[in-house]
Amino acid sequence: MIVENLQNGKIVECNSATTSFQRFRGLMFRGKIIPILFDFKKNGIFPIHSFFVFSKFVAFYISSEGEILEVYPVNPFQPYVSNVGPARYLLEIDHMRAAWFRKGDKVKITCSGGKS
Repeated sequence: MIVENLQNGKIVECNSATTSFQRFRGLMFRGKIIPILFDFKKNGIFPIHSFFVFSKFVAFYISSEGEILEVYPVNPFQPYVSNVGPARYLLEIDHMRAAWFRKGDKVKITCSGGKS
């Protein structure tokens, strides 16, 4: 998946998390933070945790229209992070690339040809 910030043109290629197993695993047990885009297929409240995630990352909740609604810095082994309002997507990303995105930015999400 490709996430493009329409405000500044920055692009991030992400692994997709669309299956139950991919959403369950997320960033757990990985040696480094890789960008992951969760597509929940509907709007809702989607809490996460960072148990067995060994580095800090940033969670961006995104609307079905592509607006970044909420941004949360997440520490390793943090028990609970959740969006307050409904969102369709969740982007988990390292701090360096997280600086390319801000609350209120519009993003375009496209398929990159089978990356998962």
